[in-house]
Amino acid sequence: MSTTLRGQYGARTSRHQYADDATTVMYVAAPIRVDGCIVGALTVAKPNHAMQPYIERAHGKLLRALMLIVGLGLLFGAGFSWWLSRAIGRLTEFAHAVSAGRPAPVPALPGNRELAVLAQALGEMRERLEGKAYVEHYVHGLTHELKSPLAGIRGAAELLDEDLAPAERARFVGHIRREAERLQSIVDRLLELARLETRQAPANREPVSLTAVAETVLAALAPRLDTGRIGLELAIPADAGVSGERFLIEQALRNLLQNAIDFTPPDGVIRIAAERDGAGWALALHNDGPAIPDYALPRLGERFYSLPRPDGSQRGTGLGLALTRTIAELHGGTLAVDNHPAGGVVATLRLLG
Repeated sequence: MSTTLRGQYGARTSRHQYADDATTVMYVAAPIRVDGCIVGALTVAKPNHAMQPYIERAHGKLLRALMLIVGLGLLFGAGFSWWLSRAIGRLTEFAHAVSAGRPAPVPALPGNRELAVLAQALGEMRERLEGKAYVEHYVHGLTHELKSPLAGIRGAAELLDEDLAPAERARFVGHIRREAERLQSIVDRLLELARLETRQAPANREPVSLTAVAETVLAALAPRLDTGRIGLELAIPADAGVSGERFLIEQALRNLLQNAIDFTPPDGVIRIAAERDGAGWALALHNDGPAIPDYALPRLGERFYSLPRPDGSQRGTGLGLALTRTIAELHGGTLAVDNHPAGGVVATLRLLG
């Protein structure tokens, strides 16, 4: 009141009951002037408990807003953590694939520039390391494989310098021709394998019917089946199909069927069957040939590794199964060759659907 009588506005809060905070009252006073003189004061009082509902309502709104902000922050943080973890997970999978030597495309991480740059750097490093190891490996392997036919050609050529009977001369000329064809086959297969191994995914994917693929390959190899009097049993469901390059899948099946024909005795049977295998299909070729020695099983599919044919004919180039394995991995699948419990050998080509 004294402040008001001095011409100033005044405000104060007092407890109606001294020991109870809930009984506080707010007072606001203003001077009353008449002709410039203060003649009194006007005081307005309002208990604070009358304002309590508004205070509590404002407090509730503030609390809800705070909880919403905290919730959104946690949600954003969780989303960001999931996104970052997923990107790192894809990068880790890529690194594992590189270390295992499996074909894998460089993961696209457009939302994270740093990880995208890291992924690109890993991809470039893989290409350089693989390129160096690839050349070294192929030089050693190719040198080893070329020694035998080159030695044969050289020996036959030296003998041809001597005075030989026509029959002997024709025999050595035929030997040179066969060894030259073998060299050409090795070079062609090797170039084909090199082109495939530098790819990380099929060039173009399309729906591929396994029934249609089998029919195409069987039509191409029918003369060899007839010559060997080899029977054929085909059991591929009509809906069996995968996604990939048809030409490569046909080539993989052709390689497996050629191997089966080479090792199947006359009047034997080759059985081709397909069945669902998770998200893809498993194509199995079983032949009645002799069992594979235990020491050779782990090496099947290695470049240049081959077994002698039962009929004593010349070995293969040792690149057919390597090509087939590469084609399978290019389509996200696998190749397995093993002895069948009931006899013979079974090769299983697994491809993603």
